[in-house]
Formats: sequence, structure tokens, C-alpha cells
Amino acid sequence: MIVTDRTCNANNVIIKLSSNTNAHVEKPTGAGNYAIKVCSSDLICNYRSSSCNGDETCVASISSDTNAHVGDCTGGYNTKLCCKSSGCSLNSCETNICDTQNTCQTNGCLWDNTNNKCCPPGKIFDPASNSCIYDPNGVTVILDLNPNTAEYLDHADFAFNGKKHSLKFDSLDSAGSQTTITVSSLPKTDILDIGATKDYNLDNDISNINDYRVRLNTILDPDPSTGKASFTYIISDSGLCSSNTCSTNSVCNKGFGYCTLGTECNFYPPNKKSPEGGCCPDGKRWDTLSNPPECINFRSETTCLNFNTYRPDNKPYTEVCCQVATAYGFWDPVTIYNPPT
Repeated sequence: MIVTDRTCNANNVIIKLSSNTNAHVEKPTGAGNYAIKVCSSDLICNYRSSSCNGDETCVASISSDTNAHVGDCTGGYNTKLCCKSSGCSLNSCETNICDTQNTCQTNGCLWDNTNNKCCPPGKIFDPASNSCIYDPNGVTVILDLNPNTAEYLDHADFAFNGKKHSLKFDSLDSAGSQTTITVSSLPKTDILDIGATKDYNLDNDISNINDYRVRLNTILDPDPSTGKASFTYIISDSGLCSSNTCSTNSVCNKGFGYCTLGTECNFYPPNKKSPEGGCCPDGKRWDTLSNPPECINFRSETTCLNFNTYRPDNKPYTEVCCQVATAYGFWDPVTIYNPPT
């Protein structure tokens, strides 16, 4: 059993302690002598006489309802503390156990009203695959240094490889132009300028790829004591795109959402070879006249007019400006691209 949520509420107290160390214990429904609570929303626990049910695991045994000693499960006391997974937790939000909005959101997950599906934070429901997938366009969150409402928090939780992580907004500099952030699974903090990105390896060097990228979009409140900022993060199982992997990493070739966030790669529009579009490395452009079409060296006369737009013209180059350190990197949906026949 993996326990990720230890926040106490009226319904999830497992046992109470007389002190933090060398403690006696009592049942949650005991005499009310002890104030230190042990809680979990990931577990359902009961006290049984002699043995636990088949779907439960014995955690400990206690000598009485209050003022009790604690023993192990085999040679301890007759009253057993028996627990099992609550079924719905951050790590199981994709299962049909979390099939109601209240259950889903209570366990820190995201509810899709359109499809009536639950997904862990950082993922969205994909009807085509009937599963939760990492959002290829990234997740945008507003974090507050001094949150005074439930609307904004100083951190954003997300799930990766069955573990709960969080992006923490730590501080804002006196000029109101830089933020300090921490990713909970990593032992360091980083500084972000507006428009800048940072890449992280959430496996903490177990793998050699960066799988999490965060960008500071804008400072909404420049006061260092009450600062508020917008961040976008993206997660990729197979690794993030960088300038030298735009055309080699398979993830980068799934469309502009993967191509752009925080890279200097350049999106090319859908065509017969690549119906979803793909990425050319920094300094290269998509050449529709090549046979087959390919990314070729950039020519100075094809400089993009501005960022965040797609501009076809009569040159052999389809120009797309996607440097997301400057803009979001989405091509203009108003301009219709007609792939060559």
C-alpha cells in the first residue's frame, strides 16, 4: 500500500497517539484522551478481533481501546489494526473506482465533465484512446505566495510514474521579474525569468532524460510578499524536446504541442508524410519542394514576420514561428494550410 495523503479530516483518522515518541495509543473512537492523530485518505482501516479480512493487511495490534501498547501482527495483541487501499487515490484516479466528481476531486484529481472521467493532475482524458494522457499542450496554473482563498495555492500537485509531485512557488525578487521555484521530488530550487523554462528529471537521475518542463508565463502580482504568477508545465514519458532532438525524438514528432514548449524547435504543418505535423531543429525550416519533404538549413530571406503565427507564401518554405521562450508557439488557426498534392 502506498500512502500519499496524510492530511487529517473527520473521517480518516486511523489511530491516536499520546505523544510523538514513546507513546501509548487509542482507537480513533476511543475515550478522547490523545490529541496526536495518524491519518490517511488513501486507506480504509478497521480494528478486528484475532485476524484481518482477506482483502486487508494487518498493520499492527493493540492491547486495548485506549492507554494501549502496540505490538506486531503475529505475536502481539488480539485486536488487529487492519487496512486496505481506499481504491481511489492520486495514483488510481484513472480507474473506474474514482467514477464520481466528488470522489475524484476529494482525492486531488481532475474531473472531466464532458466525458465523466477522472484523471491525475497533469493528465487529461483522451476519448480516442479511452485513457488519461499527459496534456501535450501543457498545464497552466496560477500560484500565489500568500494564498488566502482556495482558488489559488502556493503549489501545484501532479502525478508522474505513480508518485505525487508538486511545483512550489517559493519567492519573488524585489524587482518583480524573477521567481524562485522548487519541484518537490528534487533537492534544489531554481530561478525563472519571465518567458524562461527549466527542465527536470523527475526520476532524479534513475533515468538520463528530462521529463518535466516548467515555464514562467507572467507575473500577475509583482509584490514580493503577495506575489502571484502564471506557470505552464508539461510532462513527457519519453523525454522532452530540445533543439538537437526535435527531429529525432519520436515524442517531438507528434505535433506542435510537443514541438514548442520551451524549445527553439520549429513546427511544420500537417502534410501527407506527417498528418499531425512535426518539428524541425532550430535553424532549419520545412521544405515542401524536397522529395520527400524535409527540414533543410534556414535561409535568412525566410525570416518569420512575427512569433506565434503561421505564414505560407510562394517560397519553398513553410514558415512557422514557434520559439516559445518568446511566445506560446501555436500556429494561427485562422490561416488554413493546404498540404501539397
